[in-house]
Amino acid sequence: MTGAWVGESQSRPETTVTFGQNRYGVCEIAAYVDVSNSMLEDSTFDIGQLLAFEFAEEFGHLEGTAFVNGASQLSPSGFMQDANVGYTPGTDASAIKADGLIDLYHAIKAPYRANAVFGMNSSTLGAIRKLKDTAGNYLVAMQGINNAPVTTLLGRPIVEMPDMPDIGSNTYPIIFGDFQQGYRVFDRISLSILRDPYSQATNGMTRFHGRRRVAGGVGKAEAIRKLKIATS
Repeated sequence: MTGAWVGESQSRPETTVTFGQNRYGVCEIAAYVDVSNSMLEDSTFDIGQLLAFEFAEEFGHLEGTAFVNGASQLSPSGFMQDANVGYTPGTDASAIKADGLIDLYHAIKAPYRANAVFGMNSSTLGAIRKLKDTAGNYLVAMQGINNAPVTTLLGRPIVEMPDMPDIGSNTYPIIFGDFQQGYRVFDRISLSILRDPYSQATNGMTRFHGRRRVAGGVGKAEAIRKLKIATS
């Protein structure tokens, strides 16, 4: 869209807008477990609630892995696998340097930086927590936001993403950007558990089916950017 300054009674200029379209395939995670009817009857705690927790934990792990590195047709597409997400060289062939982090920060357009976060695994976070400026101050800080401690880098929060790669030559251990705009997640079924007391009744068992349906993928690639361990 284009606009122009106009006078009080001056003719207004016409502008045009072209919209694109993205398709996000909905994917499903599923598993089932059989539990003896005797256990269901005799247990002192709710087996169904326990299974719901276990399903949610496992599905959440699979989902997180897919959002980062998903490359299968059966899973959401991960942002690290999207060729449209650009990268910034880290200024060193084997380590993370402060200058590379600053370059990454400014490689994102200013409107996206307002809501941007850094993403990395725990090993990478441990490495950058040792970085200092010329005055001996650590680049990573613990700041209180809404009365809760938040780890920040260059003023922006850090989110631990266990599935991000470790630091190494030609790897991409850090990502930075506005994920609300850069990566889209669509929940269709957050968690469904079907209790089936019939199919395994002759074996004295009840079968619990767990499933989750979700879609995900890069929506606006310019809103997120990777740091590459390389000089160019």
